[in-house]
Amino acid sequence: MDAVVEGTVYQVGENVRIRVQLIDALPEERNLWAETYERTKTDILVMYNEMARAIAGEIQVKLTAEETKRLTNTRQVNPNYPDVRAYYSHFLFIMHRPDEAMVQIERTMELDPFNPLFLSLYGVDLLFLRRYDDAIEQFQNVLKTVPNNGVALSYLPLLFYQKRMYEKSLETLKAYYTAIGFHEGEKVLTRGYEEAGYTGAMNSDAELWEELSRASYISPYIIADSYVLAANKEQALDWLERSFEVGDPNMPYIGVMLHFVDLLGDEPRYQDLLRRMKLPEGK
Repeated sequence: MDAVVEGTVYQVGENVRIRVQLIDALPEERNLWAETYERTKTDILVMYNEMARAIAGEIQVKLTAEETKRLTNTRQVNPNYPDVRAYYSHFLFIMHRPDEAMVQIERTMELDPFNPLFLSLYGVDLLFLRRYDDAIEQFQNVLKTVPNNGVALSYLPLLFYQKRMYEKSLETLKAYYTAIGFHEGEKVLTRGYEEAGYTGAMNSDAELWEELSRASYISPYIIADSYVLAANKEQALDWLERSFEVGDPNMPYIGVMLHFVDLLGDEPRYQDLLRRMKLPEGK
């Protein structure tokens, strides 16, 4: 049987309710099965496994003994597990729910205040709120204890870009490339800046990534990101389309990463990408 699973998620107080449907799309759409599940947030994994077993039964998939055991024995989600809250805060930002997002990341910081990853993710959340100076301070503090922290090094150039401090943005991007050993990128940035300023540097950066992608896989999102910083809308949108086609896991962030939003927010192709990913539209 070829079928499509479609679901809708609701939050009902402290519970999560999921309405799931099994649809036969061909030759014409018809509903094969539907069910509604509701459990507390801490039992969400139990509920997911219940749904998986039910769907497997409806489409007559034979589960091995090991698979059945794994779907039956599920632990509750620990509400004090900081990793879940940290990443959930990013999901909430992606869904344009910033107040709820900050509650989650601040609780993360209470639970594990010295973890460099969580400190860095908190800095990203501050960027999403356009609190640029606070985010820069947050990342700089992280780098005092973990000098090669990848999240801090990679986001500082974006922050200085948002503040229109383009030379500082370029300087911190070179520092990031130095840290990861990407010396060819450093040289290209320098040469591009000498020829055509900041946008020239970022356009050269994008072209280098594009060239490297012909020999080995490079995330299309990375190439699109550089074209956005170069203010090259058409190339940025072309590479975002490719990123969508390959299912790049960074794509949900295009509705909340501010350099994407500010440059492309009014572009029909960008809005169409948000619609196709079922993400909130608008700036």
